[in-house]
Amino acid sequence: MSFLSNLSLISILMFIVIKWIRRRVSLKIPPGPYSWPMIGNFLQIGKDPHIKLTSMARTYGPIMSLKLGSWLVVVGHISYTHPASSPNLNRYWVGFAKECNDQWKYLRSICRAKLFSSKVLDCQAKIRETNVIKMMNYLHAREGKIVNMSEVTSNVVLNTMSEILFSRGIFKLGPEFQRLIRKFLDLLVTPNMADLFPIMQGWDIQGMQKKVREINEKIFKMWEQILVERREKKRKGIRAQVDFLDTLLDIGLGTDMTSTTIIWALADLIKNKHIMSKLRDELTSKIGYNKIISEYEITNLPLHPPLPLLLPHKAIKTCKVMDYTIPKGSQVIINMWAMAHNSSIWDDPSSFKPERFLDSGVDFKGNDFEYIPFGSGRRMCPGLPMAARKVPYVVACLVHSFNGFLPGYKDPSEMDMDEVYVLALKMKQPLELIPKSL
Repeated sequence: MSFLSNLSLISILMFIVIKWIRRRVSLKIPPGPYSWPMIGNFLQIGKDPHIKLTSMARTYGPIMSLKLGSWLVVVGHISYTHPASSPNLNRYWVGFAKECNDQWKYLRSICRAKLFSSKVLDCQAKIRETNVIKMMNYLHAREGKIVNMSEVTSNVVLNTMSEILFSRGIFKLGPEFQRLIRKFLDLLVTPNMADLFPIMQGWDIQGMQKKVREINEKIFKMWEQILVERREKKRKGIRAQVDFLDTLLDIGLGTDMTSTTIIWALADLIKNKHIMSKLRDELTSKIGYNKIISEYEITNLPLHPPLPLLLPHKAIKTCKVMDYTIPKGSQVIINMWAMAHNSSIWDDPSSFKPERFLDSGVDFKGNDFEYIPFGSGRRMCPGLPMAARKVPYVVACLVHSFNGFLPGYKDPSEMDMDEVYVLALKMKQPLELIPKSL
């Protein structure tokens, strides 16, 4: 009986493997590494997927495929897909919406018209400037002491967004609200087995759905209190700022990306003194010495892409790319990190050379596929207009007002620039500096 059971199991496994091989050959699916039954290439990806995928691409080409659990995943260095959708994380996320349906269109139109339009962003400028001034005052008070700049920039970005959405800062909402947001972000970057094996979604083995549901319930309860206050003010004829409660879950990822980009820009500038001096001289010549900078005075700076892998998409129908077949339902991932480190696209890609963008004609608005930190097409990040204002403004204010020294006044060349992948590509060690006024 044991022999027959083993023989049956071997036969089933051989049938699955043969069927999978025939399917790849008949459809001419993009090449890729051998995948193990059930788990696929999951163990080969490891904790630095952007680096591992880049290494694999040297063997299998600019477009390749692999298996993650039961998903066929297509990884490319080019942004070329049909209209797509992404994993079922939360139906209220604009970025993670399962499909581009009427609800998705409605939420995105709200973001564009009521949160990220030029007119609205101009009206919000005072809020952003006020929060940056508070940050500057805090750094002046901490002059000569070690400051965790990663935490400072994260707080100023999150507090600004909270004031825009609720008319009150994140700190006024209380420590419990801050804890829930941080916990939600931690859950966001936790691998979920149900994403790899959809058949397990109903079981919630890791308890992910339960944890998210509990966080949502607590946040919704806080929202109810804010709504009651707002409705009461409206009933009494007290004018209140319009808030965007239904976009709260979107700001978690957005603020994290913005603060991460600010930290990388600051670290790159400190490590490259000549570029820092050039930027500071340019700011002084245009704005003046020892003057508070206004947001409108700052032009866009090149951005350090914080997302090594753009948010995953899913092909809604079978299509062809570079003579390869992308089957319907395949996950599609664009390796932005590989594109940014491609020497055939960029000269000396590993060096910090912001001047490379001056006469290149390349921007980050989704039209130049070699540089798409916000993605491209209708699924690109709706928060691009706000980030394009916030990041250069915060960086310019810091550069114009402070010198940042490493703890122990170490040489900037000794700065630890190691990365850690937690959805965003963050500095492995938080950036700690000793601020000194100029």
